[in-house]
Amino acid sequence: MVSKNRKKKTTRKPIKTLRKSKKKTKSKSAYFEYKNIIGSIHKFWRIVKDGTKITTHYGKIGSLGRMTTKDYGTKVDVKYDQLIQSKKKKGYFEVIDYGDKKPKPPTNMQREYIKICREAEKNSKLNPGSRNFDCEGMLDWDDETLQWRADWYKDAMKKGKFNWSKYEKHARRK
Repeated sequence: MVSKNRKKKTTRKPIKTLRKSKKKTKSKSAYFEYKNIIGSIHKFWRIVKDGTKITTHYGKIGSLGRMTTKDYGTKVDVKYDQLIQSKKKKGYFEVIDYGDKKPKPPTNMQREYIKICREAEKNSKLNPGSRNFDCEGMLDWDDETLQWRADWYKDAMKKGKFNWSKYEKHARRK
């Protein structure tokens, strides 16, 4: 017979201590916009932290903007937070960031295409209804396609109308 007062034998597991990881988050980003009360100024500012580097991308909304990248070493987290707080103090508000985690500055062809596309968009003969051509939405295309499209817009601005048969031929080749 076993006594009821007998203690159960327990085995102790070693206690694990939690350590804070020294590894920082690899990539982090935020996107902000600024609009003044009158409504004539619309700007964007985007910040991306990748390792010890911070890339800022800024400019007027609707433009390709400018981009800078700096290496802050071990002070990257502090600088990242400081830059965000300074923008918030200036009146920028955060919106959802859909941008690339490793942004690249726009190519010369992309800049040229945007310029020509906007000229065509403002041309009253080519665009009598003043509709939006969504020039920025086309920047995912390769430089060769952007060059062809820019030339097509230039040709249309010279002649005062779009050559849709040329466009259809090009589209069939692709």
